[in-house]
Amino acid sequence: YSCSSLIVSRMGTNSLAFLISVRPSIKHSESDSDDVVVIKGADVALQCAAEGTPRPAVTWLKDGLPITGQRSAKVLNEGRLLQIKDAKVSDTGRYTCIAVNVAGQADMQKNPLTLMFMVSLVNFQTQKYQAPVDTSVTLQCQADGSPPPSVTWHKDGQPLSESIRQRVLSSGSLQIAFVQPLDTGRYTCTAANAAGTANLEMSLTVQKQEVEVVENSQAQLVCVVEGVPQPSLVRMQATICVLQQMMPAWWKGVSH
Repeated sequence: YSCSSLIVSRMGTNSLAFLISVRPSIKHSESDSDDVVVIKGADVALQCAAEGTPRPAVTWLKDGLPITGQRSAKVLNEGRLLQIKDAKVSDTGRYTCIAVNVAGQADMQKNPLTLMFMVSLVNFQTQKYQAPVDTSVTLQCQADGSPPPSVTWHKDGQPLSESIRQRVLSSGSLQIAFVQPLDTGRYTCTAANAAGTANLEMSLTVQKQEVEVVENSQAQLVCVVEGVPQPSLVRMQATICVLQQMMPAWWKGVSH
């Protein structure tokens, strides 16, 4: 920039320098997603494309607090890049980058970055379960992810509903009480959250028990049933349990 002035009959020219400051801005592309889906143990890089004059200083926040002294998170390229190594569930949160210079500041508060972890299932060594009749068994299924996944079970491809004999524990495992031959089959544990789905298959074999009875001695036969509505009559014929109606809760009938 320059200015000119006329004094009496003499013209003089002075040059002045102006420093124009430009308020910071952070560029967003249409392909950017608000949510960043990360597999547990993977590396993730969060970009902050900040511009301005003079070049703005960039800082990062996690859930509103400055990121400092964290082993897994490193700020690189003068703040334009936040790198998280070996991502863990504890790294989940809302990340915000802030760009500041003498003209003002800009941030990504409107579009925070949220880390979600795809579901992973603990691979237990036991995937083939065997249990004698009338005992209890727990089919192991432990899911991890963020947000916390929901767990559902299927038996032979069909949804499995909870009952008094069958219930899903808080860990996600399936507990079956008083197992019967009809419980034999293939079971699938499905864990799902907003980031994805994972399945774990296993099998259960219920071992029948043969009872040997000496002639003219006493024997005990056990019949375990469940259903809706309650049976009006249950009788024992040899080793066959005969039901007139199904009942709403598990029931044991004992005949001597």
